[in-house]
Amino acid sequence: MKVIVDASNVAHFGKDKEGKKPSLDNLLKSIEALEKLGYEPFPISEASLRHEIDEKEKFNELLENGTVQQVPSGTTADHFILKIAEEENCKILSNDNFREFKDEFRDINNRRIPFNFVE
Repeated sequence: MKVIVDASNVAHFGKDKEGKKPSLDNLLKSIEALEKLGYEPFPISEASLRHEIDEKEKFNELLENGTVQQVPSGTTADHFILKIAEEENCKILSNDNFREFKDEFRDINNRRIPFNFVE
């Protein structure tokens, strides 16, 4: 089963320290964990993440080789992710509740897989 990874949400996880950048390691760990569980991860990133993430060069390589997809500039990433999930009938790895889209996408709670990282 395909699982969309809300790449921006995952990369920003744990970024409560001032000055800490979104983490590529978070994204890579989530992809690896999903693959180990037999899922097909499909990471989708908002356009701004490429400018904010801690390891820009490696992240740009993932974009270039198609490992991570980027929403078109000027597109609302959350809406884009929810639309793809609906069209392809897949789950979404994200801690975002997508509240502003609950009227349009009524099955968000059934699609969303919340996550945490454990050391």
